[in-house]
Amino acid sequence: MSTSQSSQRGRELLKPPVVKPVLTIVLMLICMFNTSAKGDFNWFLQHNVAADKIMLGLTSAPLAVITMSVIAFTAQMTLWAMPLNILYIWLFGSNTERKLTSWRYPVFVLLALIVPALLIGFTSPVGSAFYTQKIFGPTMMTCFLMGGYIVFKPKKPFKPQEWKTPKWQIFNKDANTNKMVKIPYVNPSTYLVGFTIWSLLQMYLLSTSRQDIVAKTGQLWVGNVYAALTGGSVNTNSFQVLQPIAAIGSILAGAVMAYVLVNITGTKSYKRSASDLQVQAVLQYKELRALDMTHAQAVEGTSKLIGVPADICRDWINKGLQPIKDE
Repeated sequence: MSTSQSSQRGRELLKPPVVKPVLTIVLMLICMFNTSAKGDFNWFLQHNVAADKIMLGLTSAPLAVITMSVIAFTAQMTLWAMPLNILYIWLFGSNTERKLTSWRYPVFVLLALIVPALLIGFTSPVGSAFYTQKIFGPTMMTCFLMGGYIVFKPKKPFKPQEWKTPKWQIFNKDANTNKMVKIPYVNPSTYLVGFTIWSLLQMYLLSTSRQDIVAKTGQLWVGNVYAALTGGSVNTNSFQVLQPIAAIGSILAGAVMAYVLVNITGTKSYKRSASDLQVQAVLQYKELRALDMTHAQAVEGTSKLIGVPADICRDWINKGLQPIKDE
């Protein structure tokens, strides 16, 4: 193994453990299976997050607010909207879950289900234009998740893996075919713009019926194509996937809560840094331990191999084998 390869392998060993977005995947599965039957909305109408029901829940049974929020914010009324909704839950949620470890992310998700519902209730007083609208779907919840994504937005743009001609290729091994295929960068802010456009488009499709399209275009076939593409949308103005004021408030609330939760214990993230010599010390120690040496023997042997005092070498090894929190 070359020195560069050993250094790279060692740096991978020194990285903090990867936080798997388990709860995000669970949330995606709930939204996937909680798809209401097309055209059968009677049960859902009795359990939706409407402004009047939220206010009623606050005054009678606060637990009803949580129940209605979970039902409404995970319901997918149309199958065509489900893939993109789940995609944005993954994009925003998984990034946030990697930062809010331990109990923080479950609390964050619970707030994502409750806070938007409360905002809908308080920003839709009796007699307002939004009072009779039925808010459903994961868009409001995703707005809260997006607030956390804004706080923890990746510093570097995402770039898909570059591909190049395999080494085992027999033919066309000239210089031109061996050049890497350059793929343009995708800035993380693109996801925020995409989610905004998708939400507005979803609002239009769910509140515009085939008759509306025929009336606007004067062409029956256009209305039929529209109905076929939307796959039997709700098509009524009483249903909405978001409420503008509450959506903006949910984004801000998500950002604030993400910042508060991540700073409760004063550990924002894991940070590890090591020189090539420190990396080499960890690698040598692991190889010696694989030869059935004791800890003390492996430390002493590593110290002699890399020419570093045993006490310093022991400290490097201990730091390399255990999580090291940031300063």
